Amino acid sequence: MQTTGSPLRGLILVAAFRLAGCAPAVDTAASPDTDETDPRDTDTSMPADPSFDLRVRDLGFASTYLHHDDGAGWTSLPGDAMAQDGAWQRYTRDVDPEGPFGSTFTFNDGASTWYPGGSDNNYRASGRDVWVSDGLMYTHDVIADAPPADEFTVLTINLHTYQEAYADAALDHVVDVIAAVGADLVALQECAQSKDAVVVEDHLGVALKSDNMARRIAKRLQERHGLDYAFYWDWHHYGFDTYEEGLAVMAPATSTMRAYGSSWVSTSESVYDALGARKVVYATFDTPHGPVVLASAHLSWGTDQYAQIDRARAVLEGQITPDVRAAFVAGDFNADSRSGGYTHMTEDGQYTDTYVAANGGLTDNGFDDPTTDEGTRIDYVFAYNGTSEGAPAAITSQRVFFDLGGAGHGHASLQRVSDHRGVVVRFSTAR
Repeated sequence: MQTTGSPLRGLILVAAFRLAGCAPAVDTAASPDTDETDPRDTDTSMPADPSFDLRVRDLGFASTYLHHDDGAGWTSLPGDAMAQDGAWQRYTRDVDPEGPFGSTFTFNDGASTWYPGGSDNNYRASGRDVWVSDGLMYTHDVIADAPPADEFTVLTINLHTYQEAYADAALDHVVDVIAAVGADLVALQECAQSKDAVVVEDHLGVALKSDNMARRIAKRLQERHGLDYAFYWDWHHYGFDTYEEGLAVMAPATSTMRAYGSSWVSTSESVYDALGARKVVYATFDTPHGPVVLASAHLSWGTDQYAQIDRARAVLEGQITPDVRAAFVAGDFNADSRSGGYTHMTEDGQYTDTYVAANGGLTDNGFDDPTTDEGTRIDYVFAYNGTSEGAPAAITSQRVFFDLGGAGHGHASLQRVSDHRGVVVRFSTAR
């Protein structure tokens, strides 16, 4: 892994999943009620959201069990049986409609097969209406319903510059998840092209070569899913000696991209300084929710990190006009969640770590959930709180791209694409 980092901080989330590992079972006094009748269907006098309603599909289990901890300890193994509800397996139980709520959970077949599997990969939710499909979480029925009009999604992933054994296939997994979550904004780091590859186009003033990773992702989104995405890419140093390593921001082509560019945030501006030379790439996108600014950052560690954080913030804030609805800086900050760099990014309250905010109903809010092979959390989506309307509410957040393909699940969200995990955050403009 090329050492890089990013403490991105984001919005106030109302619902989120934490992918953390299969937790040991602890007996509880009683299992929750698993009556498949939804109380909202039989008692119209009940307040809105009186239950925790969880659905999952496509696990390949004859029977599905939910092993969970809602704050009072883990259920006895294998957990609570989930009831069939059309194409979904469903679990419902009453919760306090006024108080905070959080659940940590994982699925199994009643025997020895777990989903998603692996250690430190359980889901967590602090919302009350959750749908899990192909390893990804949603707030709606992805089979029957269109996404809510007031939601938009941000994804960030460090692509690891063609260093994975199956780097080309990894791009397909990234493409498939972008399409599945309907990503409105995408931030890419270690997004590279070979220095000796052939130049194929001048793209917004930057020479793109034949193996440019952002260009390939955009092309495959169209080929595999019929989706047109616009992007801006630039590079800041040679990585692994043979690549022009850079960053990109992407959005559906229907969101007009304007005011795009890149800016040095490091003291060093030498492309031969792989560990110190850093830029931020940014653009404003005219989305259906209004203008949104996204910056992709890949900062370095050490004595220059605080200054890079300050400059990255200044670059983002310099793009904000009175009509901007939201602004995010996302990526790899090379600053662990308990580091001074993370504190420097967040302590003045101007930026919100959206992954943590999404888990606000939980005792353990995901603060230390790792996003790297080394077990550190250094990849973030930070939301700027100083726009005219304030940051939109983040309603779900999860990590994706785990090395879990060998567990027998073909879902793209569980496949390894890098030495980093991606972070997906879903926001609502209505909250």
